[in-house]
Amino acid sequence: MLSISNLSKTYGNGVQALRSVNLEIGTGMFGLLGPNGAGKSTLMRTIAGLQEPDEGHIALDGVDIVAHPQVVREQLGYLPQEFGVYPRISALNLLDHIAVLKGLIHKAERREQVEALLAQTNLYQDRHKAVSTFSGGMRQRFGIAMALLGNPRLLIVDEPTAGLDPEERNRFHNLLCEMGQNRVVLLSTHIVEDVRELCSHMAILFEGQVVLQGRPNALIERLEGCIWQKSVHRDEVGDLKKQFRVLSVRLSGGKPLVNVLAETPPDPDFYPVPPDLEDVYFAQVTRGGSC
Repeated sequence: MLSISNLSKTYGNGVQALRSVNLEIGTGMFGLLGPNGAGKSTLMRTIAGLQEPDEGHIALDGVDIVAHPQVVREQLGYLPQEFGVYPRISALNLLDHIAVLKGLIHKAERREQVEALLAQTNLYQDRHKAVSTFSGGMRQRFGIAMALLGNPRLLIVDEPTAGLDPEERNRFHNLLCEMGQNRVVLLSTHIVEDVRELCSHMAILFEGQVVLQGRPNALIERLEGCIWQKSVHRDEVGDLKKQFRVLSVRLSGGKPLVNVLAETPPDPDFYPVPPDLEDVYFAQVTRGGSC
């Protein structure tokens, strides 16, 4: 269990990145959803012990990891948004090198774990290729292999599917689900679909605060009967935004399709549609999540 209580962080330039964040995260996949600049990466770095909070506590299985950061470092796997690799070094040799840095000093056991992780991430056949030549999806899978060295209790992945093609994204989703069966996995993303497909619990972080948390399906149910949709002309969108709580505007057949949050139909041409997690998300980041 990862417990976060009253966590706050303000940077030297005056930006308050976190404001009294409280979360309880158990075993499995937990989605942290929010726009860019919401404070997600700040929270990830603080949990990982890369920076100290101004206030608050973080505990992993009851141990205060702010006071004892080495505890989380020994049990942490961390996949950041981007990571560098040495040029011309094969995946096998690079993963073995990182395993040494992580304290896996017994050569035979280290080699066994390295090869097992390359197989688990579907990279074994490419183990002799330089990681610098890998595609974006292959590099992300290699990042997961690095994060899993030492069998960590806590796994943090920060925006892992950004830029991946649909096939590689699906492969990465399957890998993450497998990883979450026996450890705490914190998935930080601004991609709503990732949370919907992967996570049994989630929270929305906005302007440094947790504005909503719970099970995705339960949060979606709260908006039943409150989402209205209409296909409009482009020049109508601006007026609708002035009059109603427009949650999203997407194109369908080349025409804008508008979703509005309201207790009753905004006008007779709007029709009710089932809510989804994207509606929940936009209802929060546009202030206020109820009809």
